[in-house]
Amino acid sequence: RGPRLKMQYATQHATESPTFVFRMNRQAEMHPSVVRWVERTLRSHWPFDATPLRLVFKSDPPRRRRRNALARAEGASSRFVKMPKKKWRELQKPFWQREKFVAQVRERNRERRRASQEARRAAAAAG
Repeated sequence: RGPRLKMQYATQHATESPTFVFRMNRQAEMHPSVVRWVERTLRSHWPFDATPLRLVFKSDPPRRRRRNALARAEGASSRFVKMPKKKWRELQKPFWQREKFVAQVRERNRERRRASQEARRAAAAAG
């Protein structure tokens, strides 16, 4: 169930009773036939004839959904937040593309234009 299980990399952790640690993309129980296949493959490539092999399958803990992290950054306190899609899309944009920021920049530019036009009019009237 879920996304396909992938082996990201493997390392030999110990040599006394050879231990191989396999990093996986997610936590899941490996089917016994897959574990046997991995062991047979290791034995066919390297001389581990009568040596018991230990295979360890590890993965990082599952990540939390990014949507909740963004919602918490905006001030929401609950763990799971229902958020309108429009607001969610807005929060995914970089800050300089967000509507609120763009509106502030436009207003600031309007104020600067008005101030410079008034300064030109005052200079023209004085001169």
